[in-house]
Order: sequence, then C-alpha cells, then structure tokens
Amino acid sequence: MKKESGDKNVSRYFTCNGVNATHIRFVYSVDDVAQRDLPSYKPTHCHQVYNSDETIFGYRSLSVDIYYNALTMNCLLDIRYLKKVKEDAHTKADNIEKMLSPWLPKGYTKDKKKFVTKMQKQNSKLLGVVRESFRKNIAGRGRCDFKITEIDTNDPDFRDLHQRFQSVIVWYIDAASFIDLSDPKWLIFYLYEYRNREYYPVGFCTIYQFYKHPGKIRARISQFLILPSHQRAGLGTRLLKAVYRTFWERQNIADITVEDPSLGFQRMRDIVDCNLLCELYQFSNLYVLKHTFCRNTAESAENRYKICFQQCRRIYEILNLCYAGNRPKFLTEWCRRVKQRLKWPYERDMRVFKRKNFGFYHKSLLNQRPLYAKPSEVIDKQFKKYLDEIFPIVLKLEKMNGGEVVKYPSVVRRIWTRML
Repeated sequence: MKKESGDKNVSRYFTCNGVNATHIRFVYSVDDVAQRDLPSYKPTHCHQVYNSDETIFGYRSLSVDIYYNALTMNCLLDIRYLKKVKEDAHTKADNIEKMLSPWLPKGYTKDKKKFVTKMQKQNSKLLGVVRESFRKNIAGRGRCDFKITEIDTNDPDFRDLHQRFQSVIVWYIDAASFIDLSDPKWLIFYLYEYRNREYYPVGFCTIYQFYKHPGKIRARISQFLILPSHQRAGLGTRLLKAVYRTFWERQNIADITVEDPSLGFQRMRDIVDCNLLCELYQFSNLYVLKHTFCRNTAESAENRYKICFQQCRRIYEILNLCYAGNRPKFLTEWCRRVKQRLKWPYERDMRVFKRKNFGFYHKSLLNQRPLYAKPSEVIDKQFKKYLDEIFPIVLKLEKMNGGEVVKYPSVVRRIWTRML
C-alpha cells in the first residue's frame, strides 16, 4: 500500500528502489544457505511485483533476499530492514510479503530450517527427451556439461517443477505471465546443467503452436529465460539453435516467430539468424548489394530455416549494411531501401484515407490524422531507433566473420539526413 500522507520528507526517507533492494540467490547445497558471499543477482524488472514505479515504501535500509533451491526451485524469503515507518491513519508501509506472494513458488517459506530440511531430502530427475548434449566453459568453473530436453507437459513431475521455475520470469521478463500447462499446444524445452551428480534446470523456452493455413503450424516463442547465474556464456544461443533444429525436422511447422522479444533476445536471435542465412545465395554479398528484398528471397529462408517473413527482411537489411562496408554508394542505397520500407505503410494508409473522403484532400482532413501531416519526422525517428538497434549486431558480425563494416552509426546518419 502506498503512503497516503503528503509529508515529502517521510516519503523520501522511507522509500526504497525495488531493484536495488531485491537480491536473488540460487542455492546448490545446504552450505550455500549460510554462505555470506553467495553470489546475488538484481532483477531487471520489478514493477509487476512492487509499485508501478518500482519502489517500496515504509522501510529504511531494506533488503529482500530470495533464495531459490537451484534443483527444485523451492523458495526461501528473508525480509530485513533497519527501520520501519511509524504507521497511522494516513501513512502505511507496503506489505512486502503480500506483494511478493503471487509471484513466489507455492509453498515458499520464511523458515530457514524448513528450507534446509527440504534440500536434504531432494533428488534430481532429468525430464523430457534429450535433444542435445554439449560442454561449455563457464567462468570460474571450467568446462561444464549441459543437456537440452523437450518436455512432455503432461508429466506431473514436470508440472510441479515448472510451476515453481516459471516464477523467476517476473524478475527478468517484462509483462511476464504464467502459462497454462493444461493447454496441449504448448511446447517447452529445458536447459539442464549436470553438476554434483545432479541435473539442475538453468533455462527454458516455451513455444505456442498456432494454426497457419493451409494445414501447417506456426511456432511462436513466448518465453525464453536463462538464469542470471548462467548468462553471457553462450547458453541462450545453444538453446535457441536446439529449438530451431528440432523444428527444422518437423514438416508440419511452417515458420518460427517470437512474441514481443526483448532487446537482448532480439540481438541474440539476429546474430543466430544472420549466421544461418548468410550461407544462402539470396543473402550473400553478391546478391544483396544488387537486389532489393522480395517475397522470393524470404521464401528461400522460410523453406530452409523456417524463419518468418518479417525476420527475413530484418536480417536482409542487417546483412546489407554489413556488406555495404564504408562505401558511400552502397550505404546510400541501403538508406534508400530502408526509407522505402518505412514510407510504404504511411503511403498505403494515406491512399485509403483519401478514398474514404472521396478523393477530397484538404488540410482540415489531415488534422484528423496528424501522424500523416509530416510523415518524414515520424520516419526519421523510426530510422534512428532502428539503426541504434541493429548497429551492435553489425559490429558483432564483423568480429565473427572478419569482414570490414562501417565503424560508426554517425556515418550512416549523415547520409540519411541528406536524403530527407
């Protein structure tokens, strides 16, 4: 509950930032529970859990410690603070546990002894059909063994585990929601680490299957999570590639899409797709610099790698910018192509707008649709945002492929500005 009093000094003194106050830890052994220097991770988002501005009111020097059992995802909650606001009819501290309880695994506890007792009785089980096994270097631990499995959602052991595991997404996926495991259209892949003779889940990917005419299925990636303790080690890329390979083998899958990807996931996806599609002639240097993107180009990627049309076009433009290098001629052509794509929806809607008004074009009508009064301003903002999104991918591809690319986005922006 938010503070109802208008006292600004009290509000400032007893208001904490939820991201900074929350500490997430993953426990692998009983000794880890008492370990003071156990690694902790801050959430990326907490507006769904705490107040909408990600604050917590009513406490001074607040620490919300959430311990996840890395094997079973059972949870220990420990809330500590130095001082609490004096409550009255107008000032009330937020009920932190009440805020947290809908997002914590069922059966969470605040009793450390109870949490430890459960850990002593646990055992691991590798769930699902193994799709890939590999070894990977993890900083500070050397080579580790991993397995990627495809899960049967009807397995009761899996349902119990996933109900707890998916509670982590609220901290790392914006607008997170829990999935209904009773729906047979869900497909789920798990990433396991084999450690201390146990299989620990460290990531998962959920996919929903939609019907696509005629008689095909569109696989839409809904949630994709790698625990923060295992991020920046290339594990997300391995999981995504394993999902891809599984769908390539299935004739009923038409294409693969992603639901509202985060910036981090989109960058990883772009790099994976660029390295796949650059092997096709229609996405090669010789072809891309001479031809604009078209439906036939997309079909070659859809047929081979089941990458959807919108993503094919995005990858085509990223590769086009890579291939253009520092040559003004090709950079200008790239800007022209992107401009043409960005202009098309506005030109289409303007034609419809004019037809609805019997071809009558007047400034008073345009005032009803101010977006189209100066489409160049809107397109300019879209272009700059798009360039900021894809430019890190271009630089990354240079390191991976050894090619020479344009070094600074300002070079492209100057060419773009001259075209407006």
